Amino acid sequence: MTEQPALSSDYLFNAIRALEHRASALQQVSQFVRSLDDIEQVLTNLLKKAAELAHADGGIIALAEPDTQEFRFVAMHWGGLSKLEAAERENVLKVVRMNLSDGVVGRVHASGEPQIVTQVEETSGLRRDIAALVHYDIKNLVAVPL
Repeated sequence: MTEQPALSSDYLFNAIRALEHRASALQQVSQFVRSLDDIEQVLTNLLKKAAELAHADGGIIALAEPDTQEFRFVAMHWGGLSKLEAAERENVLKVVRMNLSDGVVGRVHASGEPQIVTQVEETSGLRRDIAALVHYDIKNLVAVPL
């Protein structure tokens, strides 16, 4: 019978850390799946993570409503604002509707292709009226179809 080599403490420590990481990931997936009942919260969490990864100070998700031919703003993220200021902006956007053919978002919806706008002030088709409603000066924009 051959003896098995003793496992080093470093090996055991790394194995435990890997298992903890996997357990944490499974817990996060479980929480995500349980939250699917509230799609707006899921989209808000997704948007927050995307903004964090892109180093963006804000973002919005608008869903197309084929029955009304309008976009409905369902998730917003405003980095650096107080909860009260963010809530005020969200309340404004939740009542705003935008035609499916309007602006950069409408072009992206129609084409199915993402669009990056780096100089918004020179871009036609941006709904500046909506940005003004929430007191937000858009400098750059990334629009991605979902």
